[in-house]
Amino acid sequence: MPEGDREPPAVTGGMPAAGSRPKVSFILATYNEEDTIPVLLRAIEKDFPATHEDIVIDDNSTDRTREFLREWQRTHPNLVLIFNPGKQTLLRAHYQGLLRARGEFSIVMDTDLQHPPELLPELYRKLEDGFDLVVGSRYLPGGSTGDRIPFRGLISRGAAGLAKAFLPASRDFTDPLSGYLGVRTALVPHLEKVHRGYKIGLFLMSTTRPRRVCELPYTFRERTSGQSKIVKGVSWVRLYLRELHKDVLLKSRLARGRLALNPPGPPTVGAPGQAETSAGVSTSGQGPETGAMSSPGN
Repeated sequence: MPEGDREPPAVTGGMPAAGSRPKVSFILATYNEEDTIPVLLRAIEKDFPATHEDIVIDDNSTDRTREFLREWQRTHPNLVLIFNPGKQTLLRAHYQGLLRARGEFSIVMDTDLQHPPELLPELYRKLEDGFDLVVGSRYLPGGSTGDRIPFRGLISRGAAGLAKAFLPASRDFTDPLSGYLGVRTALVPHLEKVHRGYKIGLFLMSTTRPRRVCELPYTFRERTSGQSKIVKGVSWVRLYLRELHKDVLLKSRLARGRLALNPPGPPTVGAPGQAETSAGVSTSGQGPETGAMSSPGN
């Protein structure tokens, strides 16, 4: 579909009390997660009963994920829904959410419960303590990759090694491919468009210039329900190499002052059912993709 003809996402919700600003925004990307997203949203509500917003970016789920989200939004006006007309990569979905975030901090995590919600309060405390980027790590003492099959571990370790070889900013982390992290929202760059990919952590390591960073150990869980969105084999390797190359270029352009950043403007919210373009994100010209929401490196 030509760029000008691509259907925009529908954005609804996000109606806090007058003058209030959420302290933290949770960035949650879904595709067919009707069994897991209710569990995750309830866990967040339990640990963060006030001053937070949930931003769910759904890439055209075919199960009852959207029906549940609409129902939840009726009693939780701090839920922002971004409904895309088709699939995109996980990086683009998370970036859509980050651009929409109003919280002082943003926390990104998977919605399939492979990232344990129990870590969220500690991750949030680290952000409040003054860290700009806090990354969940499977490789710190106390962390674990769980029951991951050896082949996936080999791919993940190899991909992490490549990142550390070509992206110096990732060398501060034991788990640079982690998709479980928190960031000071003001540091997120507002780019005209973002490339396809899966690793929001690598993207933020390339572009945010954090002054203080830290990691927290966690145990990665295997999916117990829902639909896996893993891109497999050679296709994932090719996409990851392109993604890493783009991140390296972003870092280089930032260092040389050649990257134009769009200053963030005031957030806008569409009325229920109103279509609204997501500022700063271009996902056009790629067509539909299969396996668009996860990767072996997670």
